[in-house]
This record gives sequence, structure tokens and C-alpha cells, in this order.
Amino acid sequence: MEYIHSNLSLNCSGETLLPWIGNGFRALGAATTADSLSMAALPFDKRRSGMLLGAGGIGMILETQSSAISRNVEIKSRLLATQYSNSAYHGAALDRNHIAREMVRFLTDIELIHGISKAEIATHGVYFSHETCTHASPESSCSGNEVAALRIAFGDKLLSKLLICNTKG
Repeated sequence: MEYIHSNLSLNCSGETLLPWIGNGFRALGAATTADSLSMAALPFDKRRSGMLLGAGGIGMILETQSSAISRNVEIKSRLLATQYSNSAYHGAALDRNHIAREMVRFLTDIELIHGISKAEIATHGVYFSHETCTHASPESSCSGNEVAALRIAFGDKLLSKLLICNTKG
């Protein structure tokens, strides 16, 4: 089989696709209109005007405990659980009731299986938000629905202790 190399960038924020994808997001009113990054990257802020278009990725290497011990490596953290959910609700918003039920289910499982309470998670944990910086609408914005779901899952008192981070900005 012959490999054909192409200079075509398949990155949505690359030179080739950005004019097409970016204009589509602009037409929908979903892409930011801010002139500077500091005014565009405002997760959970009332001044946000839309998403920053770009590409991202994550790499994670997981190792078994026995492997780390055999290599004499200090174990600094453990992945205890994961959960995948999809409400197929909206392209840029979350269904707050579905997300709340899924968060409650996850927190309940963590407490039952690992004995870690919501209070411990709120005090010592970090929540990585899905917030996309879409327009600040209390009923349909990603952040509004996400915070409402967190409030249902944790309650106001515990939610005030939870560190919420966003990596999209």
C-alpha cells in the first residue's frame, strides 16, 4: 500500500478548514466575536461571547499498581472510576436534568464502591468543566446547565467548596 502525504490540515483551526468551520460557527452565533484572547477566554463569565475555535488533545498513560511498584515508582494518584454519558440534547448545551442524574449516579457509585463522600470530593477534588464559553444564557448555556446540575448533585453548601476548572479557555 502506498502512503500518500498531503499538506492538507485536518485540524479545524488550521489554515484549510478554519474559513469553512469558523464561518459556520459564526453563522450560528457560536464563535466568539472578541478581538483579544483575554476577552474571549472567559468561562462562566457573563461577558463571554462564544466559543474559541481550536483543536486539542490529551494523552494519558495509565499503569497498574504492580507495574509501578516493580519499577520502584512513587504512586501519586489513582484513577478510581470513569463514567461516560451522552444526552444527545444539543450541540453546545447540556441537558441539566440528565447531567444532574448522571452526576448523582457517579457520586453515589464512588461512595458505595470506594467510601469517598460527596463532602470529601467537594473539599479535596477538582471538577473539570465542559463549559464551552458559549453565550451567557441562564436557561440554555453550557455553563448555566452545568452549574445547575452540580448544584443538584452537591447542594449549595458543598458546591461552594468544589474547585471548578476549565481548560477550554
